[in-house]
Amino acid sequence: MASLKGHEAIVRLLLEKRAHVNICAKNGCSPVYVASEYGHTDVVDLLVQAGAEIHLTDTENGNVPLVVAAAKGHTETVQRLLELGANPNHQNKNGCSPVHAASQNGHTDVVDLLVQAGADIHLATTDENGDIPLGIAAAKGHTETVQRLLELGANPNQQDKNGRTVLFEASLEGHEAVVRLLLEKRADVNICAKNGCSPVYAASQEWPHRCSGPTSPGRS
Repeated sequence: MASLKGHEAIVRLLLEKRAHVNICAKNGCSPVYVASEYGHTDVVDLLVQAGAEIHLTDTENGNVPLVVAAAKGHTETVQRLLELGANPNHQNKNGCSPVHAASQNGHTDVVDLLVQAGADIHLATTDENGDIPLGIAAAKGHTETVQRLLELGANPNQQDKNGRTVLFEASLEGHEAVVRLLLEKRADVNICAKNGCSPVYAASQEWPHRCSGPTSPGRS
């Protein structure tokens, strides 16, 4: 709990009394995990200096500290975890990477940090959707993040496992600014999903909402 709340002095005191830094809760979350999730970079440093492992995953989704820090937009914590050797291309049980998590929540600065550290923006999730970060950002309407991913070389015409393009996702969810941006980048308006539906069809229908990716690093 001291790691979660960011109580640096208490964490230091507990470590002096030889507290085990890698003991996890029932959900597999370690002290470094919760400190990262809440952006307590100084606590992360203290724990790592005491031997904490930054690659331990939770048991529910298979997330590492870097994924949850990226999902929450904790730029400083992400930077520190990368400096400590965190893998920018780690994928959880659904194939969600740190870039997926940052993209879905519109944390463009975090996307930049991850890419500078070698993150692959073309990785697709391994679930039934096969989402790429660009598709997730587009489905959530994060125009700035979409713009940055396109600048970094993301393909606006890449299709997911259902044949849906990024333009299809943005059209389906009604994100006009993202649609306009994708059209400026020459997104193909006539690529259809596997069920034969086009982006214009998607924009014309009131379909049940589908979450395209991990709001936090696990689906909600």
